[in-house]
Amino acid sequence: MPTNGYQAAVESNDVEISFAKEVTYGVLPSVAFQKIRTTGESFATSNERARPAELNARGEVQAAVTQRVTAGGQLNFALSFGTYDDWLAALLNGDWQAAVAINGIGGDITITAGTNKLTSTLGTKFQAISAGQWIRLGGFTNAANNGIYRVASKASGSDLTLTPIGLPFVTETPAGTAAKVRASTLMNGVAVTTLYVQRKMAADMFFREPGTYLSAGQLSGGTGQFLNGSFTGQSKDEVSATAEASTGAAAEAPTGAVHDSVDGFGGFCIDGALWGDDVDQFSLSLTKTGAAQTYAMGSPAAKGQVRGLLEAGGSVSMLFDSLNAYERFKAGTKGALSFILYDDARNAYVITLENATLQNPRVNAGGPSTSVMAQFDLEGNPRAGVGGTVRIDRLPVV
Repeated sequence: MPTNGYQAAVESNDVEISFAKEVTYGVLPSVAFQKIRTTGESFATSNERARPAELNARGEVQAAVTQRVTAGGQLNFALSFGTYDDWLAALLNGDWQAAVAINGIGGDITITAGTNKLTSTLGTKFQAISAGQWIRLGGFTNAANNGIYRVASKASGSDLTLTPIGLPFVTETPAGTAAKVRASTLMNGVAVTTLYVQRKMAADMFFREPGTYLSAGQLSGGTGQFLNGSFTGQSKDEVSATAEASTGAAAEAPTGAVHDSVDGFGGFCIDGALWGDDVDQFSLSLTKTGAAQTYAMGSPAAKGQVRGLLEAGGSVSMLFDSLNAYERFKAGTKGALSFILYDDARNAYVITLENATLQNPRVNAGGPSTSVMAQFDLEGNPRAGVGGTVRIDRLPVV
């Protein structure tokens, strides 16, 4: 028979984090919540207190008064496919493109060697696909034609030029409905989504973080590590509760394997082509500069949220065996810098800084009997004329 009453406190392994997208800022939505996986969290609240600086002969300060209530914190995670898609969209103030699932009809899709063109005899076959996004091809007999590729340009709704990532394409027209094209992209925008976050500590003990606006995010990976990161949220308030906020049982979190840095790292690409220097580690950071809560007299709680401006950056460290990356820095060359990340089932994310540069090179012999690394900062910039700093492509296995 199991022992009762052995816990002196709530055990962290028993804590459940769930969330729902809000319809109105700070208002509990009447929906079933979604559980989310985490390696730790730091949501909390605090009061900003002030005292009047009155002179007095009693030898003590005046009583403090709460002026503002601040709340928020971090959710830490190890990346797994499909688990954090709503959080990624909220972080980028964007919406995922509806999943694009294109199949051949009567052998209408062709990949052509040399020109790297993906074409269809049907005029609007690829209408939903845009230049710059990554797509996934499947159903081709030649293995070189199956995989994920960046759309270098789009001539029409039936004519795409792709960038081969490894082996060159082989001209092929799969028969019938065999050819498959899959895509779903997310670009940063201005569509604000706030989250209603719940932390279930026990069956009758909950903390709720209404009006949580994601103001920053980070992702990193390296040799011998899993891909891990964090989301930082600013919350309207924090309140305790003794009952579940979810309408009905919260949906279970996806159970896919965590992305690792061995089979899970598909490479570092520039303008869709694999960069030759092997990556030792990388980090990406997204910060909404100026994001802040708005307060007014009459209540210490936040009245609203300032969206802020997205700034993207990071770093990459590569085994130093050529001057290519250094010369790219010296030339100030801009381009789409992408990291391809797989899980063990080969579901993939591609995270791209759309118009980025390599900055601040550090190439040094740090000590005896070590490999020399070339370390660079990554500077993200909007695409010229059209905007768009960060793109994430979600590419499930075909």
